[in-house]
Amino acid sequence: MIEIGKVIKTEEEKAIVLLNSSEYCNKCKVCFFDEKGQRTLKIYNTVGAEVGDEVEVFIPEGMISKLSFSIFVVPIAAFLIGYWIVFIASRKEMLGAIGGIVAFVLTFYALWLYEKKLSQIKKDTLPYVSKILKSEKPKKE
Repeated sequence: MIEIGKVIKTEEEKAIVLLNSSEYCNKCKVCFFDEKGQRTLKIYNTVGAEVGDEVEVFIPEGMISKLSFSIFVVPIAAFLIGYWIVFIASRKEMLGAIGGIVAFVLTFYALWLYEKKLSQIKKDTLPYVSKILKSEKPKKE
C-alpha cells in the first residue's frame, strides 16, 4: 500500500510523517493520531527525507493484519492461558486473575522486544519512506 505524506520531524534514521487521508484510514488503524487529530506514522527514513518534504510511504501488504493480530489477539490469549494455568494450579480465582494479568503484561513486553529486533533485522517488513516526491530544500546547481 502506498500513502502520501509530509515529513514533520526526523529522529536519527526515522521520520514522523503526517499522512493525507485515504480510503484505507478507517480500516487500518496503524497510524497514530496526534493531539490535533492528525494521522502520523513514525517510520524508517530510507531516502534521507527532511522536514517539510512530501514523501511516498510504503506500507507492506499483510503487515496490517499481522500487526492487528499481534496487538489484539495474542495478549488476550496470553491472559486467558495465564489465568487458566494459575487457576488450575491454585484453585483460586484471584491468583488466576493475577496470573492472567502478568501473562498479559509480559506478552506486550515480548511484542515490544520482538518489534525492536525485527526492525533491526528486516526493515522491509515495516513501513518506510520509499521516495521523496517534493523537497522543501532548494536544489544546488
